[in-house]
Amino acid sequence: MGTNETQRQINDAIRAGEQALASLQAANEELEQAAGYGRWDIFGGGMLPSLLKRSRMNDARGYMEDAEKALRHFQWGLRNTDVPTEVKLEVSEFVSFADVFWDGLLVDYYAQNRINEARNQITETEKRVKHILRGLTRKHTWGYVNDGM
Repeated sequence: MGTNETQRQINDAIRAGEQALASLQAANEELEQAAGYGRWDIFGGGMLPSLLKRSRMNDARGYMEDAEKALRHFQWGLRNTDVPTEVKLEVSEFVSFADVFWDGLLVDYYAQNRINEARNQITETEKRVKHILRGLTRKHTWGYVNDGM
């Protein structure tokens, strides 16, 4: 593969990684809002915070699906480089139906835990993507990659 083709793949991967980061950050912001509504819900907020939380969780799901697509493109663009590429994001089912219709402390607490787990996963994925992007930028600029974090 020629140098120009390699550089093009690196540029494509960088763009996909940046898009993945933007989607991950948007998802994390939505989940932060959902967590706030979740705390309100746990302390007896009733149906309104459950509905608001569900709306934020659905928005976060959309951003996470966008991030998943961008991450697949990101990994595909990295296939012929020597940059480590292990990045995963799981878009899991949130507990929205039960949270709204069986509104209770146990379900609210479980939903809050799921939100926090998703936020932790997003944060870890963001860190990994940023690390890979730094390696790509070094490779693109200087022609080498150092995988030390």
